Amino acid sequence: MKKKYSELDRYYEYIEGNTIRKSEQVWEPQHEEEERRRQERRKRHALERQIEKERKQSRAFTLVQTGLLTVALAGFLVCTKNYIQVKSELNENNRMSASLQQKVQELQEENDERQIAIESSIDYDAIREYAMNNLGMVYPKKSQVLTYDGVESEYVRQNAEIPKE
Repeated sequence: MKKKYSELDRYYEYIEGNTIRKSEQVWEPQHEEEERRRQERRKRHALERQIEKERKQSRAFTLVQTGLLTVALAGFLVCTKNYIQVKSELNENNRMSASLQQKVQELQEENDERQIAIESSIDYDAIREYAMNNLGMVYPKKSQVLTYDGVESEYVRQNAEIPKE
């Protein structure tokens, strides 16, 4: 008697008695060809299903991916806006600094010109004559001039009396 196993899609022939002693596999050429075609179809369909599944997964953005992309884009736009704003302020400060430097230079030149005008307007000879004739001032004599050797600095601190000699 022959029994058909659908899960294997093959035909098996059993010799039956009060026990099953032997299982013989009977291969028929037409069944072998059908089996081979079925196996190829199954493989092809499985491969097509796998490819289609991968395509759907690769095309579809999940809510999390879309959210992350949105957050990243928003962060990028905020950073870009801040960069442009800081760059604009820096350029404005550079322009203002250049303008102020030019103004400082002009004021220094004007100050130098006024200083020269003031110094050239002073008549030292007239001051000396006025001091000598009207105020009774005279040049000191050599005996009145005391020299003092001290440290070379911008100022002198007197810690003791200046020596007479």
